[in-house]
Amino acid sequence: MNPFNLTKPCDEWTGALTSKGYGNVRYEGENWLVHRLEWYKHNGPIPKGKIIRHLCNNKKCREIEHLACGTYMDNSADQKLHGSPVGRIGNSPREARIADLLEGKLTVPQIAAKHQTSRGAIHKLRKTLEPR
Repeated sequence: MNPFNLTKPCDEWTGALTSKGYGNVRYEGENWLVHRLEWYKHNGPIPKGKIIRHLCNNKKCREIEHLACGTYMDNSADQKLHGSPVGRIGNSPREARIADLLEGKLTVPQIAAKHQTSRGAIHKLRKTLEPR
């Protein structure tokens, strides 16, 4: 299935993988997911609150034509197009907080109140989501 009409084949990473199956490499003294590094090399920094999606639905792929910048919600829509199980964003309390942070429509105090947690917990979560 190729809902994005990709013309080039996947360029699969053959090096180290994370426990979730993504390519992983050390670059300029930092660990990077390979697809994020490829995006960075071609397009510059990844905007805050954005992720790099695999349009080909292949976690090992680093072909730039197969990568797109977007949101977790975009990624879930991609998964539906591929007929893959949709990710868990919104299905657990932590992931619901992540979705709220990434959408940027609520303030930290509003997110903390909505999810009955502390502002500090939301700030800590936000730091884990900031791109390098």
